[in-house]
Amino acid sequence: EDRLHNYVDEDYALIITTGGIGPSPEHVTPEATEAVVHRLAPGIAEALRAGDGQFEVNPEAMLSRGVAGFVEQTLVINLP
Repeated sequence: EDRLHNYVDEDYALIITTGGIGPSPEHVTPEATEAVVHRLAPGIAEALRAGDGQFEVNPEAMLSRGVAGFVEQTLVINLP
């Protein structure tokens, strides 16, 4: 959360995170993102999970818990 807040304070227009969106207890990126963003953009995360035949290549892709949303003028996206 602190790192995301720092980037927002630096006026980044886009923050993309990777990793930490699986089902393991130590994967907390979605929770950190949800704590920081003011408005969720669920369509982005849904498109990333559904995108381009991912499930045929990696059936575990459906376990991805990534989220996306806006905080101030910044878009935050968790990539699977």
